[in-house]
Amino acid sequence: MSFPADKYLETREAVQRSAAVVVPLVYDLVRPKTVVDVGCGEGDWLREFARFGCAGVGYDGSLTDSQAGLVTYLGGDLIPRLADRMIGHADLAICVEVAEHLPESSADDLVATLVEAAPVILWSAAIPHQGGYMHINEQWPSYWAARFAEHGYAANQELRWQLWTDQRITPWYRMNLLLWADLATLADLGLRAEEPIPVVHPEMMGWMDR
Repeated sequence: MSFPADKYLETREAVQRSAAVVVPLVYDLVRPKTVVDVGCGEGDWLREFARFGCAGVGYDGSLTDSQAGLVTYLGGDLIPRLADRMIGHADLAICVEVAEHLPESSADDLVATLVEAAPVILWSAAIPHQGGYMHINEQWPSYWAARFAEHGYAANQELRWQLWTDQRITPWYRMNLLLWADLATLADLGLRAEEPIPVVHPEMMGWMDR
């Protein structure tokens, strides 16, 4: 596909800009002290949480130019390697625009790894026809909801609607951001469990894969 690079190409600047808007909202809601980011790239989401005093660690399967000390690179087989190590029990796990880059055979293990890591998960995953580099498992939210439900986790969509018109954030985050947690944790956060509905952001419709 052809990306409109002047506006929405996932540059590092775009990631940083989106994280700077989203993280304060998530921090106010969850108040995490510890954060783990699975598929963290160069650690920009972790850096935003660090501004609020959160201790963080990130894991990724590809080496980038970041040497900030936040990121542990595990090679291309990210999820099996995570399953073999103790990643601790964080207050919040992050996994944003990562799941679509992993084979479908890793889907169940990815969800299990995140559930083991934290009681609340900040999540974004590409939907069908979203398109992008190395997207090999684009799925509607119901696909992931079924896997999270096996662990007693349900979704909340409030972030999605809160950010829907905020043009500082790339539209795939606005379209795909969800929180996952078990029912008791959602209740403690003042959130309701919801069936995540499939939506396409209007700003995506002119350039999604056909």
